[in-house]
Amino acid sequence: MKYIELIEKVSKIGIIRPQDIPFLGKPSTLRPQLSKWKKQGKLIELRKGFYLLSSEIKPFPPLFYLSNILLFPSYVSLQSALSYYGLIPEAVFSVTAVSTRRTRTFSTPIGVFTFRKIKQELFCGYTKVKFGDFNVLLATPEKALLDTIYITHQSQESLRLQNLEILDKDKLEEMLKTYPLWVKRKMENIV
Repeated sequence: MKYIELIEKVSKIGIIRPQDIPFLGKPSTLRPQLSKWKKQGKLIELRKGFYLLSSEIKPFPPLFYLSNILLFPSYVSLQSALSYYGLIPEAVFSVTAVSTRRTRTFSTPIGVFTFRKIKQELFCGYTKVKFGDFNVLLATPEKALLDTIYITHQSQESLRLQNLEILDKDKLEEMLKTYPLWVKRKMENIV
């Protein structure tokens, strides 16, 4: 396969995942080519088997979208979602997400992606949000707050929360029913 053929096949999303390789060409010949193109700077490897086209060829997809792709199942939450919704004053420079899989971090040439493990029964409360041409699984504001308190054990005071009026109190109370009592106690001032 020639590099121009690869560009044509993956230009819509700009990312190659391990499961895409058999559809792009013969794996035994394509993998060495991907490695060669990576060394030439034509591809960026995000993690083993996950490649992006160089930004000179195709602008990178949104980082939140890449987070969803790098570890499945996952949704963007915690500080990334809190910052996105304006619930914390700090800017967040890495993408934080939750998954039912083990906690892990991927440091890539385009950013850091951190995934925190959450119990299967708490893997909910996210929605599909459009970022340009890409759909991203993103926690609702209420769920992002609950995930942050549950996973980091921070209090709402230490989070320096702002713009709490965007939270749906009824939705928050409903979601709290699935969390342990200690999370409910930390949320008393908000609910």
